Amino acid sequence: MSKETLRLFGNNARNSSIYGESYQEKKVRLMLLKFDVFGKTMLVERKQNCWLLFVDSGRGMRTRVFDVVIPPELAQADLAVYLDDIFHEHSSERHPNVTSIDK
Repeated sequence: MSKETLRLFGNNARNSSIYGESYQEKKVRLMLLKFDVFGKTMLVERKQNCWLLFVDSGRGMRTRVFDVVIPPELAQADLAVYLDDIFHEHSSERHPNVTSIDK
């Protein structure tokens, strides 16, 4: 078990189930992905089997985007393509596509 896992979950990370959630479910629940969507930084969070979309201010604040619904069955690997399809009208020569931003 990694030190980061223990930092996030404490000794409870060693248990197979905490409050009805397995360690893997907690890990997925805390998933936060960052994308450059045609020049705008956006975050996608996986929470309770749903994808939530946010605009990142770059100052530690984020605003939820309620107008875009990401299908819950969409795989993580397909998020960039989906965001590209939804926001393609914001494409420009300077920002021609959606890219994942590694943390």
